[in-house]
Amino acid sequence: MESSDEVIPMSRLSELDPQAVRVTVIVTTYTQDRLETLRKCLSGILDNSRRPDEVVIVVDRNTSLLQLLERELPDPSVRVILSEGRGVSAARNTGARESESEILIFIDDDVFPDREWLAHMTEILCRDSVAGAGGNIVPDYVEGARELPAEILWLVGCTYRGHPQGDVPITRPIGSTMGFRRDVFVAVGGFDSQFGPSSERRTSSNEELVLSENIRQRYGTDVIRYQPASIVHHRVPPSRTTLRYMVERSWVEGTSKAEVDSSHAEDVLDHDQKYLLGTMLPGMARYLFSGSWSGIEAAFQLVIVTSVTAAGFLTYRISSLFRRGGAQR
Repeated sequence: MESSDEVIPMSRLSELDPQAVRVTVIVTTYTQDRLETLRKCLSGILDNSRRPDEVVIVVDRNTSLLQLLERELPDPSVRVILSEGRGVSAARNTGARESESEILIFIDDDVFPDREWLAHMTEILCRDSVAGAGGNIVPDYVEGARELPAEILWLVGCTYRGHPQGDVPITRPIGSTMGFRRDVFVAVGGFDSQFGPSSERRTSSNEELVLSENIRQRYGTDVIRYQPASIVHHRVPPSRTTLRYMVERSWVEGTSKAEVDSSHAEDVLDHDQKYLLGTMLPGMARYLFSGSWSGIEAAFQLVIVTSVTAAGFLTYRISSLFRRGGAQR
């Protein structure tokens, strides 16, 4: 999705009427393994108190899944289309191009929304000078999954301890549920397909951070907000609470954050630095000195996540220096 170099004046973000505005919900999916959660997600969307004007399900590189969904979904307000690219960012951009609604809401296929989710998200996005918003994501642990410390719930796409609280500006939403005004989304070129996972590539993330930073650079630092009343439940299977998953996910986060840091403004990771100093380090000490085995285990998890994320970040930065040095020879 191409962006415009035009600087959009803040007057373009005037107040909208939540009752009259058109809203499209975009769900991306890629595998039959998530059919059960996708069906539950769709049921929750259509049962919301504020029903969307349309729902677009974008299938990433899986024609058999596309055909299955086309047969299964008779609701005329739901469309199923094939992504024009590869990965979650390209799929979301495809969904946005298929919609002319003023508000675009993105939700993952393993998330179940509360009944007032869409009404609250729409309300905040219609406010004066609001360009984007993120919701409140609660973990829904599957039987057998181990509960994670609240500080590292971002590993499983949920709202974590250290995330801003209340109806306040944020630097980026969590990708499990987020929304943007369509004219803003188009103006900055949508999601950068360089970032974000795909079915073949799980080594990238932070696509919502890149999009949000592009929006904040153009429209102002306080135009993306947190809407705690817009609640969804994110499925957390046992496979996402193992030590192996924590290590793999933390490494991806570190390398991806380094890539964002190398190509954006100096303060792009300010929130992450404050989170490290104000949440993770005090959390380690609190758990460690709690005197319980569960506390020691939680401290160990925080140490592992912090160390691996930092190692990924530094490895990317060092390799970038070598690449630049080689290119200059």
